[in-house]
Amino acid sequence: MKRIIVMVALLATIVLPSCDNESERTPRTELEALIQNLMRDYDGQVDMEAFLTDAQKGVWFISDYEFYLANGEIKGPLDGASLLSPMMLFPDGTCRYFICVMPAPMVYSDSWRWNVSTRHENTIEIFNSESENPIPSLLELWYYKDGVFIMKGKGAITSYTSNDTASVDYCLIVGHIATDTETVNQYLSYGPYNEEYPYYRDNDSRPDR
Repeated sequence: MKRIIVMVALLATIVLPSCDNESERTPRTELEALIQNLMRDYDGQVDMEAFLTDAQKGVWFISDYEFYLANGEIKGPLDGASLLSPMMLFPDGTCRYFICVMPAPMVYSDSWRWNVSTRHENTIEIFNSESENPIPSLLELWYYKDGVFIMKGKGAITSYTSNDTASVDYCLIVGHIATDTETVNQYLSYGPYNEEYPYYRDNDSRPDR
């Protein structure tokens, strides 16, 4: 389940080696092609304020992501962790990630916390508050427009991969933030994880394991 909980969230980007001349590079994957298309004609000015406003009142959905390994390989969702769980961030620094393993009901875990990084520009940090020595996942915002975001993930988030031969340098994620009342109210209506649920109890599938 650890693989499922790494959002993040939530979380953020398929980073080509440089975002300065994104349109001049030949995309190697469908996700790179998507990012290239999104960033075409983009002025490069990251509206972090608008992103944070929406991020704290909406629901995050991750649509696609990839891992970039130090040896040059690219690993997609089927090769590593699942970051596809929806997530909500709140102004008090708490974070909910949602998980549904059928036939169990949709529930959330709130063991994660978040903050705006004071060390890295346009970056938020997400970490497990129940860990003795939490290593944050760093999510750097590259693009935000009309609810769609592109982020580059480093730190703890890169450790969730099944590859055993090379370390992950960073991950790239594309997603969107839904701020419509219906979606937000739907996710706010879900309850917290509870060991009373037979599926989680019998299968040892607590969301933060």
